[in-house]
Amino acid sequence: MDDLFNELPDFDPSCTTDSVRRSTCQNCARPSTVCVCHFIKKHIPVKTKVIVLQHPAEQTRQLRTVPLLKAALPEDKCQVIVGKRFNDIEELLDRPTALLFPGKDAVECSEVPPGKYEQLVLS
Repeated sequence: MDDLFNELPDFDPSCTTDSVRRSTCQNCARPSTVCVCHFIKKHIPVKTKVIVLQHPAEQTRQLRTVPLLKAALPEDKCQVIVGKRFNDIEELLDRPTALLFPGKDAVECSEVPPGKYEQLVLS
């Protein structure tokens, strides 16, 4: 098996240049050839503000969904905070807030009365 890897040619970094990159949609952040913007309902009227706590590695994943969420919600109803630790978010939690996160003590969304929370935090 080691012989197989010894026979492979060395990687040529000149094969990957910035000029070869695909064009990307500025709205959904997907390659232009697979843009989904025409499927997104723009500015869905919502009462609840959505706060997304996003790990920096998520920003570079190919199938990231945060740009789709931002495209669908009004600008003042979607806030994205990127980081690895979120020690200083208490100032954002100044109104009734729900955390959407799986766990053994989690409550089904259908069990939460409508209008109980003004903010939803996604992690």
